[in-house]
Amino acid sequence: MSGLVIKLAIIGGKNSGKSALAVRFLTRRFIGEYDSNSDVCIKRNIKLAGESVELHIKDTAGSVWLKGPAALIGWSSVIVIVYSVTDTRSFSLAKYILNKINICKKIDKSSILLLGNKNDLAHLREISLNQGIKLAQKHGTHFAETSAANDYESVDKAFKKLLFMKIFAVSKIQTIEPISFTRKFSLNTSDLSKKKKSKCLRRISVSSNCPSQESISSSSNNEDVKTLNKTSLCKQNKLISVKSKKVKSFH
Repeated sequence: MSGLVIKLAIIGGKNSGKSALAVRFLTRRFIGEYDSNSDVCIKRNIKLAGESVELHIKDTAGSVWLKGPAALIGWSSVIVIVYSVTDTRSFSLAKYILNKINICKKIDKSSILLLGNKNDLAHLREISLNQGIKLAQKHGTHFAETSAANDYESVDKAFKKLLFMKIFAVSKIQTIEPISFTRKFSLNTSDLSKKKKSKCLRRISVSSNCPSQESISSSSNNEDVKTLNKTSLCKQNKLISVKSKKVKSFH
């Protein structure tokens, strides 16, 4: 598999840090200020799981989901829903987005990541870790908590895990199914060859057990000779007995 294209939509409320997460994943750099009201599309070629991937990241404003997210969901291969653990409103928006996705049903839940950001700000936390886990479990999505500002490793791990799962799903469809088909085909052909072999063996065994035409004819000839000999002997015995009777009568 080569030239795989994955379209990633990253969505979240204002000041959730979604744009900072996207840039952090792609460049390792942290930039704190972004225009959260405009959509940005970034294209990168990356190497992941031994595959060349053309990654399109669409950084979308939260208002898109309030207007109608069906088109964006249809565009996306994978979706990252971001909320800030310091903002209850961004968590409520994440719930709303997940409910909208349930209604649309255009994307598999294994292609969605619920990502809590800013977990380094423990003194400002409003959403507990357990709340995020329960929301992800309710909707059957992946979950992670991270900090775009302080933890590049966890950001990289969360994004790559989601992308890897997508690559695995695509490769499973394109590679594993044809293999299973060829296995079935090879099994069928081997079964046919076995049947042919068994038929041949049966023919050989039957032919070996049955005598040939020559042997049948020869055996029948021998039997005819035997019967002829028996009849001739019987006739001779009858003649002898008749003669002996005549001789007796003369006496």
